[in-house]
Amino acid sequence: MPLRPLRAVLALVVGLVGVGATPVAAAGSGKAPVAPSVIVAPADAGRLAPTSDLSVQVAVENPREEPLTDLTAVVRLVRTPFVGAGGLEQWLAADADDESDAAAGQSLREVPIDDVEADSTGAAVSVTVPAAELGILSPETPGPRGLAVELLSGGELLATTRTAVVWNTGVPVTPTTLVSVAAITVPPQPSGVIPADRLEEYTGAGGLLSRQLNAAVGKPVALAIDPMIIASIRVLGSAAPESATTWLERLRQAPNETFALPYADQDVAMVAQTGAVPFLGVQSFVGRIDEGAFPQPTPSAADPEPTAEPVEPVLPTTEELLAWGYALAGIAWPADDAVIPTDPAAFAANGWTTSILGEADLEGEPGTVAQLGDQRALVADTAVTRLLREAVHAPTPLEWSDAIARLSAVLAAQPGGTLLGALDRSWPDSAYRLGETLDALAAGGTASAPLGSLLTAAATPATVVARDADVDRRDRALRMLASDGAEAQFATVSVDPEAVTSPRRLRMLSLLSTGWRQDPDGWQAEVAEYQEESLDLREAVRIDNQSAFTVGADPGELPISVRNDLQVDATVVVTATSNRGQLRVRESTFTIELPAGQVTRAPVKVATLGNGEATLTVRIATVGGLPVGEAAVPVSIQAAWETVGTGVIAGSVALLFAVGLVRSILRRRGSRRAAASASSIDGSDDADRSGGTADAGRSDG
Repeated sequence: MPLRPLRAVLALVVGLVGVGATPVAAAGSGKAPVAPSVIVAPADAGRLAPTSDLSVQVAVENPREEPLTDLTAVVRLVRTPFVGAGGLEQWLAADADDESDAAAGQSLREVPIDDVEADSTGAAVSVTVPAAELGILSPETPGPRGLAVELLSGGELLATTRTAVVWNTGVPVTPTTLVSVAAITVPPQPSGVIPADRLEEYTGAGGLLSRQLNAAVGKPVALAIDPMIIASIRVLGSAAPESATTWLERLRQAPNETFALPYADQDVAMVAQTGAVPFLGVQSFVGRIDEGAFPQPTPSAADPEPTAEPVEPVLPTTEELLAWGYALAGIAWPADDAVIPTDPAAFAANGWTTSILGEADLEGEPGTVAQLGDQRALVADTAVTRLLREAVHAPTPLEWSDAIARLSAVLAAQPGGTLLGALDRSWPDSAYRLGETLDALAAGGTASAPLGSLLTAAATPATVVARDADVDRRDRALRMLASDGAEAQFATVSVDPEAVTSPRRLRMLSLLSTGWRQDPDGWQAEVAEYQEESLDLREAVRIDNQSAFTVGADPGELPISVRNDLQVDATVVVTATSNRGQLRVRESTFTIELPAGQVTRAPVKVATLGNGEATLTVRIATVGGLPVGEAAVPVSIQAAWETVGTGVIAGSVALLFAVGLVRSILRRRGSRRAAASASSIDGSDDADRSGGTADAGRSDG
């Protein structure tokens, strides 16, 4: 078994230099200038037989602002075989300024190259070396040989590219076995479901999903499928684009091994590091199912006469929308360089018995299958994985030929071994050369095996490398999970909590997607927006802006406005308390129904016992007692002033009446006294007159 720690380091360098040339710093410059590079593409995927001429295409890429002139390409061949994959990879990663024959190989040809204009790629030049001139040493020993092309300008070395060819003597060799795995995914969808127009684009001719499936169907590659794609097509029912339903049927009939990724291809390493057990999944597709695109139930002959009542369509269940006949189960596939030592246990706790990791994730020499406690790890070979990705995503045929030659050589350096190559989650705009890459490897003698064969293979004990978690990503995920929990509690205010939380859960799952690692700035913005939406949602049922009330003496009701901005009806328990004895709440707790999208008046019954100012505290909660909102409402009590005012007015009226009555009585009494006095005076006068007459009579007599 080759030394994997060394190979992991070397393969990183190989991946960096493989797509072009190793730049050579200008003497005395102190740093490397913007350097040209060389694409080297051996013919026939780098396969070379004793009777075959060596044919190579060479193209120069010039990123400089001035043209390259007086160019020469020197083709060199290392005639001796390499010892194991480590020797080949070390040679591929060697410094470009090591010009010894042992390092760079012996010169076979020097050919002129046309000038290359600034910021452009020159035309490819074909170089052919007849078989008789190759002079392969140890011709009976098959395997890779190093091939290098140097680019000179006026005799000055500008760049070197190293690749390899595979010497095939015709003697049977135990082939290297390649196990491949690729993902069927799309870029993250903020809503958690792929819209119909985008599905039509992805599954149409030349669309992303069509390219992925076209390249993989029937090839020796296991497919990791994002269930979001399947569900997004199915929720549309008969309204799904024809291209999408055709694509889904092709996927169903594909002979490839398949296994499920978490919904929306969640970043399982990041979620594991939040401590979530179990991982959150889809609640339902309420609000996402196109109900008009599903049939109504067919009445049976035994049914009574049809009624005018509307008949609900038969909608698929969440389980039916997600169901798929996967060949393999229990496999977690975290992002590159993302796992930490605690993750395998978290994977196992969430039901994944196997994970796909990279060599860089593990200590020691684990081989292709490692045992991490209760977790089995399928270990992707670093060099094979990197070169496989280069070949599959090569933008031009020339660059594909360059990558496939190096990949073939790395595989051929490990005859009899079984290696795992894992493609990345990327979404090519055009080229996706998976099928032709696997075909080329098979034609060169590389064997293939199903991913499932590794699930029962012997495993080597290993441990995950000690690395720190990405704290920023983990903490943002933790905050989203906390918001999800708070929303679930709040949603119990509605008559249908799932209608509130399901769309939000889908959105959160999409924001946990592995794909966001390719757009960290975009992810942070989306997460911030999600958190703002969460706060708004939890304020959707609230006591509306409430002005002050003025109450009088009579018992009455204070109409408290409660708003429901949800799209479903809600029920709240209203509790009202007063901070002053002058304002008494006659019914402190009662329940009201809140129609969706409306403001409802909650009548708080009160009575007054005096005058003054009070504060009415109104709280609303779910039927289960979870607080939803509260408001402090000022109340001005004017009950006592009304009583005093009424008393004053009544007293004034009574006083006026009494005064009037007394005056009337006194007036009458005065009238009587005056009359009596007059009568007395009149009697005295009469007596006087009578007495004088008598006296006069007596005198006369």
